[in-house]
Amino acid sequence: MERRQGQDEALRVRDRVLPGRRLGYEVGVVSSAEFAEFKHKRARIARWVELLSSTTVSKGSSLRCAVESRVDFKPGEKISAAALLRKPEIHIKDIVGPLAEFLRGVHQPAVSVSEQEVMVAAIQVKYEGYLNQQAREIERLRRSALCPIPGDFRYDSIPGLSREMVEKLSMVRPQTLDQAGRIPGVTPAAVQLVAVYLEMAKRKKSGGPDVVKTPRHTQPTI
Repeated sequence: MERRQGQDEALRVRDRVLPGRRLGYEVGVVSSAEFAEFKHKRARIARWVELLSSTTVSKGSSLRCAVESRVDFKPGEKISAAALLRKPEIHIKDIVGPLAEFLRGVHQPAVSVSEQEVMVAAIQVKYEGYLNQQAREIERLRRSALCPIPGDFRYDSIPGLSREMVEKLSMVRPQTLDQAGRIPGVTPAAVQLVAVYLEMAKRKKSGGPDVVKTPRHTQPTI
């Protein structure tokens, strides 16, 4: 549960500090000065991420001392700040202060370090795999939505697609899956089923194997 909450927070932070500002700047809602500061902030966060990934947390450092009661270090173990953050027993909100102090100490020349920026950098490091997975899924969905549907595609050839869905899709003849999903009454499950059979048709045409088997007698009607 706690890990899931951390992943959700990672998405909220990413969505809050990354996209939107450029669009706001382009439409005139965000000033040039605000947009410039935003770009500087992103650059600083990227620098903190780099330092967390490349810097070893030495024995006796304030950061290591702050987590020793929670982490069982092996004798002589050398560990980067990023690897330390990824340990499940480490909770970012509890060590933001020591993390900021750690970054102040390793950055040359010395600079001020915002704890808010450190929090964002730490979340990006700790949940890097999850955030990358979400980015890949978003891109996959975007590409899928733009997937063209042949004009002569036979919806009645899809096992499990209800007569109502077949009639609606055949009448409108959407050009893409995104358009299919916007047809009133067409369910997301129906669009997903169409996507599966479009992929199967594509693989069959290219000589690849049919990776999805959905026999008519076992496929529920959608």
